[in-house]
Amino acid sequence: MGPGLRLRRAAVDPRDLTGAGREAKTGGVNNLVRDAFEVLIVVGVGGMLVTAIGRLRRGEIAVVRCVACGRPTSRAYPRCKHCDAEQPEVR
Repeated sequence: MGPGLRLRRAAVDPRDLTGAGREAKTGGVNNLVRDAFEVLIVVGVGGMLVTAIGRLRRGEIAVVRCVACGRPTSRAYPRCKHCDAEQPEVR
């Protein structure tokens, strides 16, 4: 190769590839906001889980059973999906 055909290495900053230098550009505000939202979501989901477990333990959540076959069924549908029996309206 002649002197004019030499390949040069690209001057790449390794921080640009990993994203390590981004906090300096934004001041870390975006990460702080993201982390705050993440904490709020975790607290919300955890609270719902604790409430549901508490209601199950106290017996406030009852399983709706079919009047004909006795298997668990949904209150959302007027008929049992197992035996196709008409279900009374349960509130």
